[in-house]
Parts: sequence; structure tokens; C-alpha cells
Amino acid sequence: MRARRTTSPLAAALVVVLTMSDAATAATRPEGVDLVVARDGSGDVTTVQAALDALPQVASRTRVVLVRRGSYREKVFITKSRLALVGEDRDATRIEFDVLRRDWRASHPDDWGAAVVNIGDDVTDLILANLTIRNDYGSRNGGDHDHQFALRSGGNSSRIALVHVNALSDGGDTVSLWNPFGGMTYYASCTFEGWVDFLCPRGTAYVTSSEFVAHSPTAAIWHDGSKDRDHKMVIRSSRFDGAPGFPLGRNNRDGQFYLLDCVFSANMADRPIYQPSAPETYAWEPRSYFDGCHSDGGDLAWIANNLRTADFAPAPSEITAEWTFCGQWDPEGMMPAVLPFAALPRPNERARNVPLFGVRLRWAAARGARSHELFFGPGDGPPLVSRLEGTAYDTGPLAPATRYSWRVDAIGPGGRVGGKTWTFETAAAPSRIALAGDSTVTERQGWGTGFASHLRPGAVCSNHARGGRSSKSFVDEGHWKKVLAERPDFVLIQFGHNDAPGKGPERETDPTTTYRENLARMVDEARAVGVRPVLLTPLTRRYVDEVGCIRSDLGAYAEGVLAVAAERRVPVIDLHRLSIEVLERMTPSEVAALGVPKEDGTLDRTHLSPLGSVLFGGLVAEELARVVPELRSAVRPAGPVEAPSAGVASDDGAAESEDHGVRRLAERLDRPVAFFSTSEAARIGENLLLWQRSNGGWPKNIDMVRPLGLAGREKVLRGRRREDTTIDNGATYTQIRFLARLHEVARDGRFKAGALAGIDFLLRAQYPNGGWPQFFPLREDYSRFITFNDGAMAGVLALLRDVAAGRGFDFVDSARRTRAALAVEKGTAAILATQIVVNGRKTAWGAQHDAVSLEPRPARAFEPAALASSESVSVLRFLMSLPSPSKGVRDAIEAGVDWLRSVKIPGLRIARADSPSLPKGWDVVVTPDPAAPPTWARFYEIGTNRPLFAGRDGVVRSSLAEIEHERRTGYAWYVDSPAALLATEYPAWKAKLLKEAP
Repeated sequence: MRARRTTSPLAAALVVVLTMSDAATAATRPEGVDLVVARDGSGDVTTVQAALDALPQVASRTRVVLVRRGSYREKVFITKSRLALVGEDRDATRIEFDVLRRDWRASHPDDWGAAVVNIGDDVTDLILANLTIRNDYGSRNGGDHDHQFALRSGGNSSRIALVHVNALSDGGDTVSLWNPFGGMTYYASCTFEGWVDFLCPRGTAYVTSSEFVAHSPTAAIWHDGSKDRDHKMVIRSSRFDGAPGFPLGRNNRDGQFYLLDCVFSANMADRPIYQPSAPETYAWEPRSYFDGCHSDGGDLAWIANNLRTADFAPAPSEITAEWTFCGQWDPEGMMPAVLPFAALPRPNERARNVPLFGVRLRWAAARGARSHELFFGPGDGPPLVSRLEGTAYDTGPLAPATRYSWRVDAIGPGGRVGGKTWTFETAAAPSRIALAGDSTVTERQGWGTGFASHLRPGAVCSNHARGGRSSKSFVDEGHWKKVLAERPDFVLIQFGHNDAPGKGPERETDPTTTYRENLARMVDEARAVGVRPVLLTPLTRRYVDEVGCIRSDLGAYAEGVLAVAAERRVPVIDLHRLSIEVLERMTPSEVAALGVPKEDGTLDRTHLSPLGSVLFGGLVAEELARVVPELRSAVRPAGPVEAPSAGVASDDGAAESEDHGVRRLAERLDRPVAFFSTSEAARIGENLLLWQRSNGGWPKNIDMVRPLGLAGREKVLRGRRREDTTIDNGATYTQIRFLARLHEVARDGRFKAGALAGIDFLLRAQYPNGGWPQFFPLREDYSRFITFNDGAMAGVLALLRDVAAGRGFDFVDSARRTRAALAVEKGTAAILATQIVVNGRKTAWGAQHDAVSLEPRPARAFEPAALASSESVSVLRFLMSLPSPSKGVRDAIEAGVDWLRSVKIPGLRIARADSPSLPKGWDVVVTPDPAAPPTWARFYEIGTNRPLFAGRDGVVRSSLAEIEHERRTGYAWYVDSPAALLATEYPAWKAKLLKEAP
């Protein structure tokens, strides 16, 4: 183990200052910054190293060190993880030093210290951004161009990202991030300059939108992927230039190169990436793959498109950062807000063949941004289209063969920070999806018609499925050849029904041998002609056994499909499993409605009626959008359609207004036990199981009490895979309580299973620090914050408290009870940790808090980061429900109650008044009235306790009258819930404490 730097006395003193949370010092830092480095003394420290030494060794979030403009002549040693070193100006913030590796190694055992920026062996999750790092030894020492590291890492270091960085060197090996076993490195919008192998990663690397400047006739790039055949170096949308005759790259050890949409200057040598070592030292063949690359001096033969020859023949659109790192790291999706501007565009800068059905624009948020303004449109100079709190936008259908540009500006406390303009080009023709399969895929008797109906304009479907065919006969009869001749973009392949025994030798296959061989051959042949295959397990037959479960005879074939998909790394839709799950939630009559009558009057339980085609076709479409993300926008939502009249749920299962949602269900929880033995209660329970998503949670704002007809049930079932599950507005924890009460009376295993799945969902959704997001799986917006809003987290904790104690949940096993108890313990700790402290005094809570820093955060534009009275009441009620509260809990309650008393507003009446001239014909007015009961503002400014109000423009104002009519009348700006807590609940809690005191 190499020696580590010791912390200087100055840095140690700074640690003490930082841990004291000096509010005055913090106020001078930009939002989202932990430490400021400034040469002139205006920051926390004057050197980069002092800032790094001052940070704690371990952290639960990414710490941001901001380096002001200036040249910092120092060697930097990074030994801490979860860190972002961010410059104020990419060109004007410079970390520079002159060190020659050869000289350093003459007196040191290894490279630790041989670079300008030295990264420790165990460092992970490191971001270097918006600055210049230069090793200038050559220019300072007579032009020596031997190895001069700007950056160097080794050991187990991984997940290192360079974004908007100039990495420069007067010698070779400029950027040498060297973990050959598990190293993962990401580079975006960078400039690399040097002599030999000046970007030379070991392990796996992904580079996008960058520039390379070469000064050597040896090689610009280098890769060591010798420890795993899957390791690779991917470079997208980048430009190479340099001295005349510079070669592109080489690999002394086994390497693997993917270059897509790159441009090479005419100065590049006509020399393919080469292997300079002896042939016997390589385990694998030379592997260099290109797509869409061009040279200013005329395209060279060796940069011609050849992706089809790579392992698993990936399509260009598949090669993302997440794909490159085999799903182990998604730097673009997980990048914290460290830059002052939006970054990391998806689609990539200069992306080609973007689908016409639309695309989801995504970006990494700007540091300190309250919102983002998106400019988007064809051509240059895109117009403003939206102001967003999140970091994603769905464009809708796009024009063919069109160049689009887009820009994201950050809107924050300091005003607007303009973003860079990015571009992409749409495909010249619609995306084509072909279907290859048996009769269960056809338009007449299968799910093909239903599937096609779920595709948006810009995507077309050609159905080549044939009744009676197997994976063998479909090929033997030439149907597969016709599919490939059309050159579709995707082909969905499903066989199995006619491969089974008894179908004759011209069709039968063995599920463990010939069936798998046939599917593998189709996958390989599709990829060979540029078609992306997707495998499907066979649709189940609809035979039901004596206990009401689906009896399938195709399980072995389903396993065969999954095995081929894993072996060939091809997307797979497990339709066999999904169809069984859907059917087992339906009544016998509903299952029968999915089939067609035979000539003898019996029911065909293999083929599909039009209703069955819509149901399973929608299921396939929705799952396709999940397993092939770039087709997400091609698929129409399979979930319920909103009712024509707002606020009323229709028979087709439509969503209703936020005011109703779970209210009718919650009202029924208070009914006597006898109610839960009625047919009405059982029907509601059946509805809840229908609405329950496959991950165990429920969506919000839906009246799940209202009866559903067959069409409504079918639409709800098709939305089962949707990821709209939430704890907002009472969702999920209310449904779990209702199912638990049903099971308590009826002892129906289905209700038990639904409740347990819901509990498991809540346990999975909890953050390690104890909080819960509003939605899970996580979304790219404010719903990722820890959510106290509308009592969400308090409601979850109250439920899990009862689960742990067995109150109404005696059916829950001991392992889940233990997990629930631990979740309550962690959640309580999160509540105590998020209580806002002002001038050393605890106050209350915000409506939502950052999931990492725990600071209060804004949500929608009219919901600022503030002290929230109503949400604090729900938190206090939960804390007061805890048995034997700790001193920390008691102190939190006392402080919260004191704060509620201090912000009570007497003598103010909030009333609805007729106002015919306004759009709604009425208004909300606030008038003085000494006889009015006390009220509370929904939001209070942190530090001043000034009531806050905001409209959709996001501008915070001091009175309700200052915001627009729509928001003034459409939101609860004043609340009275603290009154009951202060008048009765808190005194009762105090009395209980005194009674229980020893």
C-alpha cells in the first residue's frame, strides 16, 4: 500500500471550521459548493491541495470544490472519493506543474507523484470539470517529450469522469487512468493534447464530443483491455487533428476500439490502429470498429463501417455510456449538478438517425439551478419551448432528415447561465419494426394487430408471422429470408407453440438444443445485415388448473429463449411470464373473452380475440419500450386514458383529479370490521390488485373504489408495467392498509400477496439515509427529493411502524417485520437529520429535502425551498406516535411545536369571494379580522419566518394578492392543521410522557 499524504495543520484547522457550519462563510459560496479555492484569498483556501485535505475522508454525497480563475502551480494528490473538482473557467482555471516521469521514478518506487493530478488507488466517483490540467515539463526544460502525466491513477480507482476539461501535456501519456481490472472512465467535451498515447486508458473508457491534438508520429490513443474481452475504448462524435502524419492509435496489450461519428483531419496518417508488440503476446485478434467516421482528406478504407463484425454486432444507437460499462455505471444518468451550466446532452451532440417518433432530450442539471429553459427546433437558433423543473423533455414527432438544435439555459439565484447549442439529425425514413413468429403473433389470431396499434407515427410495423410455423419451418420455408430482405431496423422473434412435441418432424425442435440453435442463428443473421433482434418468450396458453393458476406447457421453450438472450446479449421480452401474471389476476369470464370459439363450440385458448390482441399487443409494446429504451417514444402509453370530464373516474379506469385520488378509499378504512366481509369490500380489493403495478406500488390520483367494466380492467392491466408508482397523495400505503384489513377478515391469499408486495416496494424505495422519494423508480426531477409533502413520508413510516409491531399485519413474516422496524428507525433518524436549524435553533421541516445533503429543496416553480407548516404537522404527529421516544425525538417535537407557535398568524381571514370578472368567477382574498381563528402560511422563509407565495413564474412574493389568479385560487396557501396539534395532540402527548416517566 502506497503512503498517503498527511493533512497539514492549516487543513486540519479548516476541517474544524467546516464542521462548525459557519453560516457566514457558507453564504459567500455559490449554491451547491462546499469549498472555494481562490489565489487572492477571497475563498476558503488559496491552494487546491489545502481544500482537498480539508474535506472529510468519507462522504455520503459528492463534495464540490470550486477553483476560481488563476494559475495554480502545484502538484495535486486526490485520496478521497465522491468528489468534484470544478473550475470557474475552463481556460482560465489552470492546475499546472512540470514533472517528468523518468526523473520521478529515478528516486521513487512508483508513479504516485509523477503527475500533475495524482489519483489514489482507492478513489472512486471522482469528477474533474471545467478546468485545464497541464504538465508543461517539455516547454520548461528544453523540449523533452518523454512521459509527462497530466493525470495518473491506478490500483482500484474507478468511475472517474472528466467533463469540459483541457488535459494537456508536453510529452506522452497525458491522461493515464490505469486500473486494468475494473477501471471505468468517462470523458465528455474535453480536449486532449500530447505526444505518444496521450489518452491511454486501461479497463473501459467512453469518450464523447471531444478533441484530440497529436504531436507525435507514434500514436494518439492507446488502450489496454487485456484483462477482459469486454473491456473497450469507445470514442463518439470527436475530432482528431495534429502534426502531419500522426497515426490514430495502437495497443501494446490487447485492446478494443470503437469510433463512431468521428472526424479526422487530413494530417492523419493512412495507418490503421496497430499492435506494436509481438503477435504471441495477444490473446485476441485486433479489434477496431468504426461507424459514420470521415476524414477531411478523403475517407480511408480502414475507417469504413464495420460494427457488424464486433462481438454481438451492436447497432450505433446501442453504444451508449451505460452500454459501454455493461450496465455497471451510467455516468450520464447519474452525473450530479457540478457545472454552472447544463451538460451531457442525450442524444449525443451530432447524433444521427434519431427516430422520427420523437426523442427524450435529457441533460445533467446545472449547479444551483432552480429551473431550466429549453430552446428547441429545426435549424439553428432554436426558439424557447418550455421552462422545466426537471432535466428531460419529450419532443413528440419529428420531421425526417432534419437537423435539430437545442439549448438549455440554467435559471438560478444569480440569474441566467446560457448553455451550449447541441444538434442532432433525424432519420430519413420511419423506424421499421418487423414481426417474425407463429400464429400467436399474426394480425388475425395473435397480438400483432394490437401491437401495431400502440405505435406512434414515425414507426411502422410489418408482420411476417405465419400460422403453424416453428423456429425450424419458418426458416426452411424461406419466410425468414424475406424478413431480412426488407432490412427493418428491428425484428421481434417469437416461436415455441409449434416447436413442441407432436407437431411433426418438419416443425419439432428440442428446447435445449435445436430450438436454441435456431434462435441463435436468427439473431446472428439479423445482426449480420444490420437488423437489431429482440427475442420474445412464447405467449402462454390459457388453460387453468383446479386452483385457478395458469397451466403452461411452454416453460422449457421460454427458458430456451432466455438462455439464448443471455448468451447473445440480445434484448428479451419475457412474454410467457408476463402473460401468466396478467391472466392470473383476471376472472374466468374475462380470460374467456380473450380467446375465440372453435368450430366445435369449444374455446380456443391459444389464439386471441381482438380484445386479446389489444391486451397482449399493448403488453409487448410497453415491454419493448423498456428493453429497447430508444423505442420508448415510439410506443403509445398502454395505461388508462383520462376521462372526458375532469374529476370523475369513468368505467374504463381513467385517472381523476388530485382532489379525489385515494380519498374515497381512505374513508372506507375507518368502517367497521363487518364491512370488510362484504362483496363491495372484496370488489374494491380486486380493483386494488388490478391497479397495483408489477413493482408492488400504486399510482396516484385514481379512484380505485369505482367499479370497472371489462374494457376498464383490460386497460388497467395493460398499464401494469408502468413506473408511475408513488407515495404522493396517500398512494401505496393506503392501498396496503386496505388489503391488510381485507385479509384480516377474508384470509384471501391474493390480498395478502398484494399487501406484501406493497410493503416490499416501500422497503426497496427507501434511501440508505432513511428518506423516501416521492416516486420510485426514481425520476429525473424534484420527486427524487426526500418527500414530506402532503404527509407522504409520515404516512409510510406510520404504516411500517404498524407492520413492525404486527398491528393489523399479523400475516407479515418475521423477516419483513424486522426490515420494517429497521426502516422506521432509519426514517426517524432522517427526520431528525432534516430538521432545519436557524441560528443554532431547531425549527421545522421543508416539504422536500435533498436526498444527499438533506438541505430543503424547491419542487414545482410555485413551491420554494422553505419551512413548511402543514408538512411539519404530519412529521410531528408521527414522532409523537413513537413509543418511548428518545431525547432526540423529544427535542425535535418541542422545537417543532415552538416554531409552529411562533409563526401562528392571528386576526387574518382567508375567504372565497365572488368576482365575476375573473376566469373562475371568484377569488381568494385575505382580510384583517380580529375574530378570525389563527391560521398558518403554507411556506415560511428560512431565517426570517416571512410567509412566502409564488406563481408559476417561480418568483417568490410576500403576499397572496401578488401572484396570479390561477395559482391564488388553485393551491392551499394558508392551512389550519397546526391548530389541532397545538390545542389537543401536543398536550396529550406531554401528559402521556409525564405519566410514563419513572
